Amino acid sequence: MIISHKHKFIFFKPWKVGGNSVEHNLIELCGDKDVIDITHRNPKDTLHIVGKKKFNNYFKFTITRNPWDRMVSYFWWQDGGLVGKNHRENIDKLLKMKFDGYEFKEQFARWIGNYTHFNQPFYFDKSGDPIMDHYMRFENLDEDYKALCERLNIEYKSLKKIGAFPFKKKNEEYWKYYNYHSGAIVAQRHRKSIEKFNYTCGPAPKKDI
Repeated sequence: MIISHKHKFIFFKPWKVGGNSVEHNLIELCGDKDVIDITHRNPKDTLHIVGKKKFNNYFKFTITRNPWDRMVSYFWWQDGGLVGKNHRENIDKLLKMKFDGYEFKEQFARWIGNYTHFNQPFYFDKSGDPIMDHYMRFENLDEDYKALCERLNIEYKSLKKIGAFPFKKKNEEYWKYYNYHSGAIVAQRHRKSIEKFNYTCGPAPKKDI
């Protein structure tokens, strides 16, 4: 979360949306009186820091990402739910599994079923209404960020990829991770985001026989 009093904006960084790249650029614009919190602080937890008046008046923005794609990214970041000696051991075990095989798909489905962390508080209030003034899309992030800079009259620099996860099976489209059951779980848990931002899960996953 970044609060710029000079430029009168608040940037919120949800999990796994490419926010580090935007954060890196915005920090360069910050002054001594601005607030930089590199944790994933949501709007509700920020209100007491900035005050209600400034919270309402400052331009608030964040980033969205296709929930099915984001869950795949988070899956690798969380070691796929495995509990081994260390991160490297867990990743090696996942990479040894046949991607389109039963073991890998079941591991992914179990992780999805146990996953309880959501980005909804960054996007909507308790009534389900949008809480931000502007939403950038991960899928079009650099162009959206450039448009945002023009809107805020701040310096634009192209975004650099920061903190990209090196072990993800990059050649696999995210929707290939899902079976019908795991895809439906994401659809139900992230319904508001999917409806608001018109996301779909690539080619529709087939029902299990």
